[in-house]
Amino acid sequence: MRYLAMKSILALALLAAVSVEAFAGNGLEPLLARLDSVLAVSEKYILEKEERIDGLRKKLSVPLKLEDRLWLNKMMYDEYFCYNADSAMVYVDENIRLSERLGRKDKRTEWALNKAFLLAAQGLLNEAEKELHHIDTAFLNKEAMYQYYDTRIYLCSHQVQFIGNRQEQINPYYILETKLRREAGKYITPEHPAYYSFCAALHRDYPRSAEGDSIKAKLKETVDNSSLSTLTDAINAYMLSTMYSSEGDETNRMKYLACSAIADIRMCNRDIASLEELSNILYVRGDIDRGYAYISHCLKAALLYPNRVRVMNISAVMDKLQ
Repeated sequence: MRYLAMKSILALALLAAVSVEAFAGNGLEPLLARLDSVLAVSEKYILEKEERIDGLRKKLSVPLKLEDRLWLNKMMYDEYFCYNADSAMVYVDENIRLSERLGRKDKRTEWALNKAFLLAAQGLLNEAEKELHHIDTAFLNKEAMYQYYDTRIYLCSHQVQFIGNRQEQINPYYILETKLRREAGKYITPEHPAYYSFCAALHRDYPRSAEGDSIKAKLKETVDNSSLSTLTDAINAYMLSTMYSSEGDETNRMKYLACSAIADIRMCNRDIASLEELSNILYVRGDIDRGYAYISHCLKAALLYPNRVRVMNISAVMDKLQ
């Protein structure tokens, strides 16, 4: 029985690893079936992550130079920041202290940025805003300046989610987000992993310019040939879905939401917006069972992360599915 169970898990994992391109032209259902298979073995990805974390923890358990501890703490943060915000915050706070001991104001400021991101991700929006207010951008290099504006944009998006459908209250945040994107554009280069997803946000509306169509084509090529296993893959697919959504192409919107969700699950991202959005679409289309399975996973992930704003939004969606 154990052999059969392991064989079944292996088969699901192999299906999960197939590239997006292999599903091209086969309709939406095969991709949703692939997403179902990834969701079925999600515990496998968690175990793999926990093994990596245990390995890093062992390296941190011995005496280290401050610079080496700073670097290993960063590796721990990279494992935790989308997986467990409270654990990630432990390494953020320690690296802030280490940066101060090393006299590295630039590093101290960069880690304060990471702290602001985590506070926003947990729904602690006022605390995140205060942290960003105290950041001295004079100590940020070009890449960190992009991170600063990107974090402010991220905070804006969570403030909009918290407000909900009260249009008169969210309009100022949309105006601010547009202004922040213009500023962020001064600091991002084509070599940056987020370049095409960032540009997609600028050219999301339809009809769009020739430049916007070119960005969409490049983003589609990137996603279709990706492994769907990293945060960059998840963000790229999500932004591509928003471009299709603005065109009224619901099939491709759902396709790339599914791609984004696959990447989120495989890299153990518990701030999983794509699967939440997809579950709501499936509910409206009458696929109640699948929609409920997806939103249940989202609620569990949001509670474990934890993300207070997302828990609130997911609970509202689940009320409709009862």
